[in-house]
Amino acid sequence: MFFILLSEIESFPEKLDFTLLYATYKPMMYSIAMSILHNREDAEDAVIEAFESAYIHERKIAGIHDQKTKSFLAIIVKNKALDIYRKNQRNETVELPADLAAPPDKLSGYGELAELIADLEQPDRDIIKLRIDNELKYKEIGEMLKMSPDAVRMRYKRCLQKLADEIRGLSNE
Repeated sequence: MFFILLSEIESFPEKLDFTLLYATYKPMMYSIAMSILHNREDAEDAVIEAFESAYIHERKIAGIHDQKTKSFLAIIVKNKALDIYRKNQRNETVELPADLAAPPDKLSGYGELAELIADLEQPDRDIIKLRIDNELKYKEIGEMLKMSPDAVRMRYKRCLQKLADEIRGLSNE
């Protein structure tokens, strides 16, 4: 499947860069997809779909070994895996796994704040990380998460307010 995607890329330098990107991040992305899907074939499909999406949005890839690229790819594969999961579970109501793998980020150095952010529900956690770590605009986040920019903005502001309230509560204890 990867070779079909690779055949669509015309220039040799782009093929080389995309092959290196694939080789670098495929294990991490596969691990994330497997943690959600628990099925090898579906996980592989999620990874390929994520790379297709990454190719379409290649301007958002900062550099092969950049933390923003790692976060971007992790969120794309998680969303693709969740799409597959939902498609497979349409007629069943099953709770999604609580702990979805995510790469380390800028927020990890902030102790209790990082823990509070990790406790947020999806997609709120993704919105916070994309806005703070990747410095993306509401419109870009909305495109990734299939939400309107206004919905992203409101969820972001509500999350910040919730985090501020929780921090105030911790300081009063």
